Amino acid sequence: DLSGRVEQRSKDEIGAIAKHFNSMSEGITEKLTSIRHNVARLIKSQHNPNVDLLTDTANTVTGLVKISQFKQAIEEDETSDEVYQRISEVLQSEFNLDKFSIYTVNPTKKTIFPAIVDAVPEENFKWCDKAVLENCTSCRAVRTGHNIDGRENNLICRSFGINAREEDKRYYCFPISHAGSVGSVVQIVLTQDQIPNFSSNRPLIESYIREATPVLQAKSLMASLKESTLNDAMTGLRNRRFLEEYSETLVAQCKRRGTSMTLIMLDLDYFKKVNDTYGHDVGDDILVELSNIMRANVRESDLVIRYGGEEFLIILPDTQADAGVKVAEKIRASVESHQFNAGGVLINKTISAGLADYPSDGQAFWQALKYADVALYAAKDAGRNQVVRFTPDLWLSEEKY
Repeated sequence: DLSGRVEQRSKDEIGAIAKHFNSMSEGITEKLTSIRHNVARLIKSQHNPNVDLLTDTANTVTGLVKISQFKQAIEEDETSDEVYQRISEVLQSEFNLDKFSIYTVNPTKKTIFPAIVDAVPEENFKWCDKAVLENCTSCRAVRTGHNIDGRENNLICRSFGINAREEDKRYYCFPISHAGSVGSVVQIVLTQDQIPNFSSNRPLIESYIREATPVLQAKSLMASLKESTLNDAMTGLRNRRFLEEYSETLVAQCKRRGTSMTLIMLDLDYFKKVNDTYGHDVGDDILVELSNIMRANVRESDLVIRYGGEEFLIILPDTQADAGVKVAEKIRASVESHQFNAGGVLINKTISAGLADYPSDGQAFWQALKYADVALYAAKDAGRNQVVRFTPDLWLSEEKY
């Protein structure tokens, strides 16, 4: 306690000691107060009157050092998911919080996705109404861009889960801006007993999030730029580069789940005649229409890739070849019945398709893809406008050729 002063009763050595002690105490108090004031400005906090000035200042400076170390770490992380994981670790280790969600927001599609729930990556949605998944503006933090404080009134955000409210859970939500809109939300879920401790730590938690914000913005931008290189500009489909980068991920998913995936190679029959007769602009429009037909006939989890020119690849995860044949046949029939707009003239076109099953047909992904391509050419040789399932005899025929 540096507030006490010694009464100076004489001018001898004892008096000099009292004078110097008082001067030292005043100097230390003044400097500590100045340091604590500047630190408070940095983290937007207030002095804790229940803790002495020296301890409070030391603890806060230690917190700032850890925040600086956190910033250095996340700047060298590769993805936003790694940053989210570090935020999760900080909430647990530094603030003893075990109930929280970190959401990623897609403002274009107006969707929200739980990146981490209660320290578990990609865990099921838990603390909010599931309607938020389909309309992210139901989240008050997303809609307003402001911190949402539900410590006293847990009804301030109507999307907070009914079960959580019935358990008298409280919350505090921090929105994180990405390029002018909310791109992430950190939601802390609290019991009544946790509120006092959280309230005193809130400025430090907010400082961590504030340091993470520009890093997440940069990583989001880099991800968007990378995403643009993996998409075909004309059709909006994934491109061949995407396949080269993510084929190993697709294989790993199959092995982890113990499932198959069907690869369908298809292309537009006699497409060159379209370009020669109607021009390349019309040909491009027809490829876009074909892309829309394919997307309309597959699941959201399926991948439609423009492999090159008029050739496309459809990947059906968790799907065996028999089911894949039905999907390919459905697409073939849809194309056959569709009338394409060729510069004011309606024309009919068909596709040929070949498919193979990974890992039943090929133990390597690119081997199965080659077999799907072999089946495609078999469909063309057999008269086009049909779907051919790969069989080993087709590969033997290919080798002889």
